[in-house]
Amino acid sequence: MADRLQAVREQYGEPLPAGLQALPDEALTDLAVALADARAEQERALDGAIDRTLRFLPWPLAGLVRRVLIG
Repeated sequence: MADRLQAVREQYGEPLPAGLQALPDEALTDLAVALADARAEQERALDGAIDRTLRFLPWPLAGLVRRVLIG
């Protein structure tokens, strides 16, 4: 159970609510997977939004702005 709580904690990124410790292992596994999927979808959506926004900039400037925004 501690491993599953750690997996959820890593995906959540903040201190976990106390009630999560009462969840069964299967629910913790499902929660960790759901959080990972949500973060991946959020990242895809953000990348798409950045790409659509950068299309309005001239090509040389778009590359510079992308490096500033993404790193």
